[in-house]
Amino acid sequence: MRKTILHAYLVVLAFTLSTGVAFAQYGPYKETITAGPGTLSYSVSYNLESCHVGPNGWSGLQLYDSGTYSGFSYTAAGTTTALAGDDYFTTGTEPGTCGILPSYPPITWWISSDEIVFTPSGLTGGSAVVTALTPGILYPKWQVQEIIYDTPGDKSMNGFQDVLTDGTTTSVGSSYMVGNTTTFSVSFGFLWGASTLSWSYGNATTTGNSTAVTSTISDATGVANASNPTGPNTINHQQDLFIIWLNPAVIMYQTGPTAVTYALGTQLQTTGDPDPGVAEIQDQVEVYAQAMVANSKGVTTVPINILKEQIVDSQTLPGLANICANQEYYPNNCSADPNGQCGCVAKDFAGILLQDAILNYSSTESPLNANTDSAATCTNAAPTAKCRFVPIMTSNGSAVQVTELLSGPDEVGGNNPPNSFMQTDSTTTTQTYSESNSNSVGFSWKQMWGTATDGVGLQNATTWTWTNSESTGQINGTAHTASVTLSSSTVDCYQHIPIFEDTVFHTFVFTQPAGDTSCP
Repeated sequence: MRKTILHAYLVVLAFTLSTGVAFAQYGPYKETITAGPGTLSYSVSYNLESCHVGPNGWSGLQLYDSGTYSGFSYTAAGTTTALAGDDYFTTGTEPGTCGILPSYPPITWWISSDEIVFTPSGLTGGSAVVTALTPGILYPKWQVQEIIYDTPGDKSMNGFQDVLTDGTTTSVGSSYMVGNTTTFSVSFGFLWGASTLSWSYGNATTTGNSTAVTSTISDATGVANASNPTGPNTINHQQDLFIIWLNPAVIMYQTGPTAVTYALGTQLQTTGDPDPGVAEIQDQVEVYAQAMVANSKGVTTVPINILKEQIVDSQTLPGLANICANQEYYPNNCSADPNGQCGCVAKDFAGILLQDAILNYSSTESPLNANTDSAATCTNAAPTAKCRFVPIMTSNGSAVQVTELLSGPDEVGGNNPPNSFMQTDSTTTTQTYSESNSNSVGFSWKQMWGTATDGVGLQNATTWTWTNSESTGQINGTAHTASVTLSSSTVDCYQHIPIFEDTVFHTFVFTQPAGDTSCP
């Protein structure tokens, strides 16, 4: 009734107003309509517009309606999501008259796992259709999660402890077509909390960066790199320890014409596992660099129990040999490989080893030499700096680098004096630098998704790219922390060891003073 009366009133007013303008408006009015499992709410405003045709002035007067829909939001399962964008309608006049034709363009939103299409219908409001989207689920072959660097001293150890610390900050945008945008979400990930390692490993959104995921590490006293007690005191980067994730999964939804929201998880259990279709526990292995490098016989020496499938909690999890090109022996015939490597060769591990930029450095060579920028630029570095490694300074802006003492007993048979300390980067300015570290790995589809005709898709049909940013300080509200013990069994060993940080993996790196032979 409201609309009928108003229209009659406006027709009378029309003869007192100039042509070509909206000479009456009403609204905005709040509307709520059913939309799939939820409701769509919005405001609508109506205009009565006029135009005239022909040379006879008001004798050619035409009236038409137009309207604007705005302030959209969608509510389902108790959660309300604001939807960006407005829509409109025009009722138009007779075809060709005044150039105005009826128009009811639909508008589309993508939220979480749903696509919402709203179609206006003029003065009667509109209708909405909600379609559940099918996600893509992709299985990358591997991801290097940490590198724990070798320490000087044959009784030393470097690793994590029971405090919360942040690990890598990783994005995946380079995997998608140019022009696609990505957003990380925790909400629909399926990262199983348990792990094959003695730590709690999770992920979280990244402060100030909606496209990246920051890993979180806690309860991790069992994840450490202990020096070989029969080895020398000098740093040997062939003893750097890699933590490799072997069953990562990425789930992704289209959330705009060229936009993707993704989350991380573990691959799903299959037939023969306790709960097919449910996420596996995290399959993470520890491998020393030296084992993945060809020895004098040209053969790698990765322990067979790391290469072959692992049975944990009755779940069959991939072994490291799953990433190797030759699948003749893996997974059921590993023992038949004459080299004892399940068909793996050094080339299969080259991409992993490339993540260690100082793998071939001597014990006295500064990791700052691996940076794109100079040592001076990477000391108290600015955001524009390109620094894979930075020195840990005694305070923000200080010119003095943190050092810790490595020492041995005073006499043969004396006690080894351990110097244990917690190393953090809390003394550095919170900073994200301009360079990043990327590596591409093979992948398979659990659930195919994304083609060019959809507006979103992957750039490469065979490789997936992890991109890790370089950063220091409290990037996600937590300083990066490690537990370090420096100790030697060598009499009169006495060295002050400079401390550096790997800004990608947020673990600490050490060098030994050149020319000091007290800790051979």
